Amino acid sequence: MSKQDINCGFLITTPENNHWIDIAELIASSIPNALVSKLGPRFGALYYENISKHPQSCSYIVFDKTGRLAGIILGTLDYNATSSLDFALKIKLFLAANLRLFSPTVFRWLLTGLRFRSTRKYHMKDFPKAQLRTIVVHEDFRGNGLADKLINELESFFKKNNLESPYVILTEKSNRGANNLYEKLGATLIKTYHYHDKTMNAWHKSLS
Repeated sequence: MSKQDINCGFLITTPENNHWIDIAELIASSIPNALVSKLGPRFGALYYENISKHPQSCSYIVFDKTGRLAGIILGTLDYNATSSLDFALKIKLFLAANLRLFSPTVFRWLLTGLRFRSTRKYHMKDFPKAQLRTIVVHEDFRGNGLADKLINELESFFKKNNLESPYVILTEKSNRGANNLYEKLGATLIKTYHYHDKTMNAWHKSLS
């Protein structure tokens, strides 16, 4: 698999099968409040790999010169299509989550999801299909422009697939770092809404 030099000795490439546990652990350490993070690295690895392998998705990871995982981005041209799970994968995810499925966190997520179900559907119905699903840069490697590089790779994928409309980015309203990043990159805050037990910001970003 070919790799592309970026800057400061970092390398960017697409993930292989043996990378997904490390990827899930990196995402969980950076976004610990996400439900996928709380369901464990095996669950996260299966979940993110399933999205990544869909024909309408792309994923890129960054390593430093010693081979240490420095960052990940995952995006899709069609959020709904890449979110569907077949029966076999549902069973694998259930087994991977194990007893974590019965934690107070999961029950709270389900209950608040039912509470805001109609509101969430109303707000999400006009979202673009294309979405930046996840981007994470390890805290040890921030400040090297890796987030910009990863977003450039994602947008190159979108351009190659003839995306003309903006894509959507979702962040927690309380995540100031992420919100400041996307505002800096030229994204436009469209709305704020409730999603399960969180208050979310929806951003639209045109291709640069």
